Amino acid sequence: MKNILVQGFYSSVTGILFALGLVIGAEFWGDYFEESEESGFEYVNFPEGINIVNPQKLEGAPRFTITGSIENKSQTDWSLIRLEAKLFVGSFQVNVCGSGKGRVSNLNAGEQRRFEIECLDTAGVGEPESFTYIVEAVSGRRKTSK
Repeated sequence: MKNILVQGFYSSVTGILFALGLVIGAEFWGDYFEESEESGFEYVNFPEGINIVNPQKLEGAPRFTITGSIENKSQTDWSLIRLEAKLFVGSFQVNVCGSGKGRVSNLNAGEQRRFEIECLDTAGVGEPESFTYIVEAVSGRRKTSK
């Protein structure tokens, strides 16, 4: 009986320490990966002056891949632009791509740069005839003047 009580106590202490470790780890994780307003960056949804030029499907790729150029016609130097490709069959959206390769870093005013977006959940061949896509700049990060 004494052995069961001791094991129960150890299990309880282990569970409490594990939960405490999760809480502390989550707090540090959030502080490490989240940038605050004090970091000197401002986030903008759908930044103006960012144009997607000539997006095309990359033929022969194992996954559906879109290449093209992104052009900054604004007066702002962007430290990061996040691109997204929305895939449609007819009028129905079937996928959104761009979380990995859909990022362009350090795009200065007046600059144009190539991009590539790979859709991980969409095959590169055998699309239906009514298959279309739209590529857009969904967010941007720029330095604030502090």
